[in-house]
Amino acid sequence: MDKPVSQQVEEQILQKIKAGIKARSLRPGDRLPPERGLALEFRVSRNTVREAIRTLVEKGILISRRGAGSYVTEEAEDIISGRLKKNLEKRRRHLAEVLEVRALLEPVIAARAAITVTPEDIAGLEAVLEQQRQALARGESPVAFDEAFHETLVKATGNGVLWSVYDTLRGILSESRAEDLQTKRRVLLSVEAHERILRALKKKDPGAASREMAMHMEAVEKDVNP
Repeated sequence: MDKPVSQQVEEQILQKIKAGIKARSLRPGDRLPPERGLALEFRVSRNTVREAIRTLVEKGILISRRGAGSYVTEEAEDIISGRLKKNLEKRRRHLAEVLEVRALLEPVIAARAAITVTPEDIAGLEAVLEQQRQALARGESPVAFDEAFHETLVKATGNGVLWSVYDTLRGILSESRAEDLQTKRRVLLSVEAHERILRALKKKDPGAASREMAMHMEAVEKDVNP
């Protein structure tokens, strides 16, 4: 589920304050940019900015002075550091669980697809893989094609229930493909893994397809949680 806009703006303001503190361009007691400027920067309404600031005031990161704006508190740096660290640890644990589910599910899908795959499925997978290669060569994000490859693989199993389960979990599973988790090494390894999986599918070898997918998932896990 998407976060409320005010919460997204709150996090953006937090990052802005953290970056300012780190660069020493923003210190305790310094004034935050006006609400109007923040609203333009984040492309939201002033009411949304005001709500985000109100939350940061409640958390002790900002203090509002009537008619004078919002200011960074003396405790802001310690509060932000603790909050960001806690959120990072929480996200790392969550991603580990997501990857565990993928490690359980994806090799089974690959093995089943190796038995049921049709020439049309192979052509579809080859097309998606080529798009992934081209995006990599252009220096663009190939995440959409990465996801499409795995979805095409599920559909190749011919199992409607399996696709329904995968489709239901799609939002959660895609969290392991977030843009900020993509490294050049991971993207390259993903293309190479997909090539090996596709070769196993062409041979209709379920054992090889499962093994290649399992190794793919292991490599992703190591890259996300080194």
